[in-house]
Amino acid sequence: MAATSTLSVPEILEELRARRARVAAHKLTLKETRQALGIAAAAVVELEDECRRRGIAIINQSETAGVGANHGRQERSRSHH
Repeated sequence: MAATSTLSVPEILEELRARRARVAAHKLTLKETRQALGIAAAAVVELEDECRRRGIAIINQSETAGVGANHGRQERSRSHH
């Protein structure tokens, strides 16, 4: 059984054009985002190279590493006394 629609042919064509325009806009956004990510990745590589030349160690660490991940857990915190 064929699907029925309450839209007229011109309305269907207009909806199709609108959807195609949205897809095109999303594709453009994806393209621009990929380009921006590529530029950012190149900047990170350049920064890492500069750090290596200067003898600076880079430690990548997740922000979710937990309490005390950077300097070790402290038994007593002076900031609360």
